[in-house]
Amino acid sequence: MADAAMGNAIRSLGIKGVTTDCSTSFISSAPLHGLLVARGMVVKAGKRLVFARAEVVHDGKIVADVKGTFANVGTINNYKVGEHHE
Repeated sequence: MADAAMGNAIRSLGIKGVTTDCSTSFISSAPLHGLLVARGMVVKAGKRLVFARAEVVHDGKIVADVKGTFANVGTINNYKVGEHHE
């Protein structure tokens, strides 16, 4: 879930990224059937590596903090920032 949130944040910049490292710190527990939301953001995008973070939240409370490193493997063809892609 957090990996996907970070990947989506990277794709929002028009970058194709592949996870090379992912570290998760579990902060607290969440109910078994509770709704979890992951929010990802790019910390730094370089020529070869992209660094990202994500938070997994339940009911406004952070349950996991995630750091990821992604290999920059190219750009998304015909990508324009802010344009919707499926």
